[in-house]
Amino acid sequence: MAKVAAAMILAMALYTIMAAQVGAVDIVGYTSSTGCSGEVNTRFPAHPDGACAPFASPKAGSVLFTGLTNCKEGIVYNVDCADIINRKTGPPSSVCFVGGGFTSAKWRTIPGCV
Repeated sequence: MAKVAAAMILAMALYTIMAAQVGAVDIVGYTSSTGCSGEVNTRFPAHPDGACAPFASPKAGSVLFTGLTNCKEGIVYNVDCADIINRKTGPPSSVCFVGGGFTSAKWRTIPGCV
């Protein structure tokens, strides 16, 4: 009986985690600094809200956020999630930052946004 209860608790916990990720945003860093296409530097699918996404070396040349809304903001940095280069909200759902020098990125839900 205890094993069944433990399995049910684990299943509910996993369901809660997966349900929370439904609104997650994908972050992809590319080596090209002129557009969000070509060779991928680092990929963060369904990245959690507010979590720093550090890019592989060398720095990302462009960064694509997919899944942004008017209440979700994509942010790119030149120091590990500390020195903001730029930020944008959706729509559109897909937002591309270009120019190079990106060390990391994250997205966040804007507090109080409805």
